[in-house]
Amino acid sequence: MVCGSVVSKCLLTQSCQCKLNDCHCCKDCLNCLGELYTECCGCLDMCPKHQDALSSLTPRSEIGDVDGLPELFDTITAEDDEEWSTIRFPMRAGLKTPTDSQAPRQKSQVPTVNCTVIYVNSCIRSNKCKLQCESMGANSYRWFHDGCCECVGAHCLNYGINESRCSACPEEQELLNAETGYSDAEQDLERLFGFEDEVPNDMWDYGEDDDM
Repeated sequence: MVCGSVVSKCLLTQSCQCKLNDCHCCKDCLNCLGELYTECCGCLDMCPKHQDALSSLTPRSEIGDVDGLPELFDTITAEDDEEWSTIRFPMRAGLKTPTDSQAPRQKSQVPTVNCTVIYVNSCIRSNKCKLQCESMGANSYRWFHDGCCECVGAHCLNYGINESRCSACPEEQELLNAETGYSDAEQDLERLFGFEDEVPNDMWDYGEDDDM
């Protein structure tokens, strides 16, 4: 059964130990069930009762925190790279207001910081998204269910941008389809040794036709 292993995992981790009308665990449950949420939520009595609620609760992405190194992330994202796209936008760091009521009126200064996120261009799996973002020094990550990976810097709120913007993902042939039959390692070996090209039949001649 498709749901068996993931439901067992969520039960063991107690990620779905709440009800929809008191959904303090909803985020954990959504992340635990992942892309199987719509198929398996019924096993845990976590399916919304109405279609409108279903569309709002169905997870478009998974989020998580990693051990960040802001200096490393800033250094890596300072220059453009062909492997990812960088987006920067200002965010409010706080609000300063005059404390002296007798002071002349003036515009309050609102300090801002730059939130930096990067989108990995190609589709990758959830665990690889987390590892890549951690290796780059990001503080958090957001992985979309179309395979798009977003690494989020230290000055961002709410896990960056809740929108899939990877330039080469999703692909026509869904990378995350388990029925593709090849692991990443097997695909790397094929590319390395050129097995993707058609191999002549006589390459595999083991000498059966040779005279004894």
